[in-house]
Amino acid sequence: MTVVVTAVFTPAAGSRDQLIEALQQAIPAVHEEPGCLLYAIHDAADESIVMIEKWASDSDLAAHAEGPAVARLNDLIDGLTAKPGCPLRRVIRNARGVSGKKIGYARVSTIEQDLTVQREALLRLGVTEERIYVDHGLTGAHRSRPGLREAMAACWPGDTLVVTKLDRLARSLPDARDIADELTGRGVTLSLGGSKYDPTDPVGRLLFNVLSMVAEFESDLIRMRTREGMAIARAKGRLRGRQPKLSTLQRRHLMSLYEKGEHTQAELAELFGVARSTVYRTIQRESTKRTG
Repeated sequence: MTVVVTAVFTPAAGSRDQLIEALQQAIPAVHEEPGCLLYAIHDAADESIVMIEKWASDSDLAAHAEGPAVARLNDLIDGLTAKPGCPLRRVIRNARGVSGKKIGYARVSTIEQDLTVQREALLRLGVTEERIYVDHGLTGAHRSRPGLREAMAACWPGDTLVVTKLDRLARSLPDARDIADELTGRGVTLSLGGSKYDPTDPVGRLLFNVLSMVAEFESDLIRMRTREGMAIARAKGRLRGRQPKLSTLQRRHLMSLYEKGEHTQAELAELFGVARSTVYRTIQRESTKRTG
């Protein structure tokens, strides 16, 4: 039974070009071993380098992984990667079967938020637990998301990347398009809550663009309303003397944004013009009131 393997190279600072050159010179020789059916190197958008291999069997893969050629390759690039001693971040996921797998991705914006709802939804959509990748505490606007990178690296032509909602994948139209284009170019299907995005269908493309714009608009609207509310509150505060750092309405608004999981505490502090400690104390107080 064929085995598909993905691995990620993370270049150390200033060593990206050297690492690419080393891989281009060394990897072809490594993969001349019996049992290697295919390999490819993909230059990812987030500065990492993804290698994808296809092997005829588990035994061929095992013999290759323990062979001297791989040891020499690891020694060669060890000093050029961000994590010495583990230059390939070795195998991220072994996947039996060449195509047709469902790879799941879930994300929440804060460490305090729970991924359970998204995990359960992905399981209902046919993704197995071991093929669910997550990002915890990263917003959709954050371009460097390790979980998303690993999920995309685990996809092979014919596979499907599954997310519960588009805003879990991206929070801007350009980012959503870039991800969709990369998946399409690699022959990977994108599924949004069980509905597959077909880039060859004009209606499908239109719907995808509309959903992307809605996600971006919602994010911008939240920021705009927050800033307007802050300006009004500051103006009233100057007229009435010193006021609490956050009004009752602002505290409710802050908790609403926090519970949606779309902003980190640092981002909320910036939006409301207060220190992170104020945001932390507000969340603690409001949570205590509700449970008390």
